[in-house]
Amino acid sequence: MSEALTRPGRALRMVAALPGQGAPRLLCHAVAALREEPLPGEPPVWETTMLVRPAPPEPAPDDRPVGPGCRLCPRPACPARREPSILG
Repeated sequence: MSEALTRPGRALRMVAALPGQGAPRLLCHAVAALREEPLPGEPPVWETTMLVRPAPPEPAPDDRPVGPGCRLCPRPACPARREPSILG
C-alpha cells in the first residue's frame, strides 16, 4: 500500500480484493515513518511497514481492487497500471 508514503505517521487500513472468482481478500494495515532524522541538506528516507492478514470472505463496497503485479494482472482499466499485461 504505497499510499502510506503519502501520509507519513498516519496508520492506514484497507481491504485488498485480488482478481478472480474465489480469490482471497486481504486486510492490510500500513504506516510510514522516517528511518532516521536526516542530516541538514540531505533528503529524508521513509520506511513503510505493512501487516497483511486474511479478511472476512464477504465483499464490501470499500474493497480496493488490486492485482498480483502489472504484468500478471487481468484488470484492464486499472489507473495504476505501469506496464502492459502479458495475459492478452
